[in-house]
Amino acid sequence: MRRFVSIACLGVLSLSCTCVLAQHADDGSRTPVDPDAGTKGVIQTPDDVMDRMIGVWQRASQAQTDDESTQVSEQLGICQIQVQDLPHAMYVEHAIGMLGPDPKSQRVLSVYESHDGLRLRLWNFKVEQRADVLAGMWASPEDFPTIKREELFPVADFAVNDFDEHTLTSKTIAHASIDRDGAVYYDAVLNVYGIDETNSAFVFQERGFDAEGNTVFDTTPEPWTRIESPAIVNRLSEGVITIDYYRPEGIPAFDSNIMFLKYTMHIGSGSMTDNTERHGGIFRESLPVRQDKFLGWQLGLRGMTEGSRRLIIMPPGTGAYGDTETLYARIELVQLEQDVPPDQP
Repeated sequence: MRRFVSIACLGVLSLSCTCVLAQHADDGSRTPVDPDAGTKGVIQTPDDVMDRMIGVWQRASQAQTDDESTQVSEQLGICQIQVQDLPHAMYVEHAIGMLGPDPKSQRVLSVYESHDGLRLRLWNFKVEQRADVLAGMWASPEDFPTIKREELFPVADFAVNDFDEHTLTSKTIAHASIDRDGAVYYDAVLNVYGIDETNSAFVFQERGFDAEGNTVFDTTPEPWTRIESPAIVNRLSEGVITIDYYRPEGIPAFDSNIMFLKYTMHIGSGSMTDNTERHGGIFRESLPVRQDKFLGWQLGLRGMTEGSRRLIIMPPGTGAYGDTETLYARIELVQLEQDVPPDQP
């Protein structure tokens, strides 16, 4: 199983190219591409493309407000996943700031072979709640739940072309109408550079054209560079898994601590089962957790530091739903206190 990667640019693409594949939704048909497109160099299979893209990526970008422009950090996480009837699939998660359980966008990207070369296809989730339960799972692809192709719908195709040993280029095979700077057509190109994990980058370029084919905007933002994963994955007893996305320095939570938490809980289908909004916004929990509470909760809270953000994956038998459902709890530890017994000062 490959590692994960981040690609924020694909969130932008999904907004601009929605109409590209409307005529052949899930039927798997192929759209004609530029005759110059084709497979060259050392990238000859879908696995070659995935090896280039999977990982964690980061860039600095400008965020525009009403009064000023400020610099923000963005991260992308990409991992290989299993989608029924859709081979060579990747999950793509984009975050402003650090990757974690609250992404800005979530997509699926698949690679397939056409008669004239390799293609990339971008997919959106049909049901937002289904994507919610997958948030943050880029950090542990081997635990990513299998999803079905009918849960997705395609929004854009890319022809993979013009690459050599060091560069992978993919380009939209159709233009989509947009309303920006007088443009009536839109084009996007994704370039991935580098042949190893320590020296890789990619650039996403957007271009708009008027009715005569003249370029009216050409945007090339800062490149994405590959980074080490910020997530820490721990496998506990009974199959319980914790993923720490952000863990500040501090005293870890163990027995005799009181935790003030924010959390949301989902089951595998995506349905939210509980959150702290139902408990006044903050939930108070003492360690050790009472034995009458479900095992995954007892095991999964230990070791957090104040300010930490964690995902606890509780397989059937360890969560609140017995032997039937996996439970996903996304937690932020707001405050950590020492529990002082009443007979002590």
